[in-house]
Amino acid sequence: SGTATGFGKILQKVHTQSTTSQTTSGATKLDVLTLSITPASSSNQILLLAQLSAYMVPSSNATSGVYIYRGGSAGSGTNVSHSISWINAAYNLYANHGLAIIDTPNTTSATTYHLTLARQSSGTSTVSTDGYHYSLIALELAA
Repeated sequence: SGTATGFGKILQKVHTQSTTSQTTSGATKLDVLTLSITPASSSNQILLLAQLSAYMVPSSNATSGVYIYRGGSAGSGTNVSHSISWINAAYNLYANHGLAIIDTPNTTSATTYHLTLARQSSGTSTVSTDGYHYSLIALELAA
């Protein structure tokens, strides 16, 4: 009586990070990190944490987007979370994006997540990671 059964316990952690400079332009969404996690139970949840500082080179405004997609690639999977930064400025600048979301993939199969960078407006020439640290973490939580 009154004994916890392990719900909410972290069962596993998968982490990936990089400082490799990656750039996107036009309508292309770019997967900058990918990881895979295999849930022990289909009722378990995945806590996703991501961080990326986007360097924006605008022509009339600075707009960047950072997404976490489940499955697919380059924006073709399920959009689990996203962050958009828009600044009405015509000078180069950085936007810090931080994402935290709990996903329920409802499977015990390997599940792939992509951290994706995008240029969000035609007023922005390019968006890049500019060699700064960015990361994606997946934590499996017991149901």
